[in-house]
Amino acid sequence: MNQTGTQENSSTTVMHWTGKKWGTTTLHAEISAAVVPSPTDAWAFGATPAVTPYAAHYNGLRWTTVKFPVAGVSAYSLSPAYVWVIGNPPSPATASSPFAIMLFNGKTWRSTPLPSLGLNATDTAIPTGIAAANPKTGWADGMIVTTQGATKPPLKPFLLHWNGTKWSSVKVPYTGLQATGAIAEDNQGGVWIGATTTALASGGVRGYILHYLNGKWTKQAAPAQRGLLAQPTVFAWIRGTKSVRGIGTQTPAAPTAPAYRSAVLKYGP
Repeated sequence: MNQTGTQENSSTTVMHWTGKKWGTTTLHAEISAAVVPSPTDAWAFGATPAVTPYAAHYNGLRWTTVKFPVAGVSAYSLSPAYVWVIGNPPSPATASSPFAIMLFNGKTWRSTPLPSLGLNATDTAIPTGIAAANPKTGWADGMIVTTQGATKPPLKPFLLHWNGTKWSSVKVPYTGLQATGAIAEDNQGGVWIGATTTALASGGVRGYILHYLNGKWTKQAAPAQRGLLAQPTVFAWIRGTKSVRGIGTQTPAAPTAPAYRSAVLKYGP
């Protein structure tokens, strides 16, 4: 997908390989998330220039817009009959509904209730990613931003777990980090999450890879080339294995470091 235009007139070009040539379709919205459950089924989510939630569905022949209540920022599918979307609703966010998570069963979309994140009037919960290993294990993450000052850390990641019936909140022991949207299953019942610090004294931004499994968290610096700091932005689980692949950027750790570079991350065989 390729996004073009200004904020007032943005659009996204969708390209589809037919086996012989590339076909293109223009979606009149800024697309933030998309999934392709099968060769004849695809969804795209985002917002229009008027900041109205937008969704489009591909049925193997053409794209059609679908009335949708959420401006999706991340999506994940296990099949055409099991699609997740996390994003922002058009109405003002509240402590009980800071964002929205939608589930598609192949015929209809439904909103799934959220657990309490312990937000107060100075907190804003920003969703960033969603993933699922199977219908009974799903994960969603994001960050809580506070304007309360020195009494609370300004940034804190949050994590939600889906057990097939409802979402529950998982305590994250780290503060001062912002979620990047990189999230993937580990095929063991746990999850991988990408996060970064805000700018360091040197001007760089350090990336981390967080892992949660059976109540235990681990945290490691994202691997990078010498003189650079890696920031993971996308994780992808290789189904049926414990392997994960990721992409991101590498930024200079100091003013004298090399120029910016792309990053490809690998876990497992």
